Amino acid sequence: MSAGIPVSWPELFADAARLLAPLRERCAEVAGLAGVGGADVALFLATLDTAVAGVALLSGPDECAQVTQATLPAFEAVARDLAPDGYLMSPGELIDLLAYQHVAATCGAAPGASLDPARALTTLAGAPADTAGFELRLTLTALATGQDARAGFSPPHAFEYAPGAMFGPNAEGFVHFLRLALKAGASFADVEPGWRSFVLLFPRKLAAGTLDWPDLLLAGSVVHHRFGGLPLDQVAGRIHQTLRAMPA
Repeated sequence: MSAGIPVSWPELFADAARLLAPLRERCAEVAGLAGVGGADVALFLATLDTAVAGVALLSGPDECAQVTQATLPAFEAVARDLAPDGYLMSPGELIDLLAYQHVAATCGAAPGASLDPARALTTLAGAPADTAGFELRLTLTALATGQDARAGFSPPHAFEYAPGAMFGPNAEGFVHFLRLALKAGASFADVEPGWRSFVLLFPRKLAAGTLDWPDLLLAGSVVHHRFGGLPLDQVAGRIHQTLRAMPA
């Protein structure tokens, strides 16, 4: 377990000021961005997914609005200029950049020029996992952006789809379940029990370093936007409300 990270939602929110401090510091660095592209800007934007997702979920998406809006000119320049080789970004950096684009959209900031998820995920096809949790993050990003065919992650022990299934601490099983549920045309009610179980145990995964804030927001986007039909720009706010109501 990571030292100092609470393992329940009430404890997380009680300690939110301390946990938010480094995330807010990272977000504040966007003030130096100019509306230009380039490898350095792309790499910086790829580091914002965790900070923005964490602030949105702990404090609410309104706090992120200024940050995400401030990055739009630079992000649009990066999206226009991004080379087929992804600026020689590592697979983990490229998936984090794509994840940041989606995280920002769940907070209400949609760039005029954006990365093409299909193109980015095609670039990543067959790429070796270069960061912890890469395959899980790639699959969640693919599902959240509607690129189901590129969601290639499968857990070690495969299983058949069953509506209402819950997976306890098995985050990989829940992500695979979402993939199967989309293929089966499932409803929001079919996936909500698994989602609530995933949310309840997320603080322990965060403390263990096996999941991070973007993973929770991307999974919630799949559940609320793709299954529930909630407009994408309302997703972060809905998840924040859910987290505030979670029991210990």
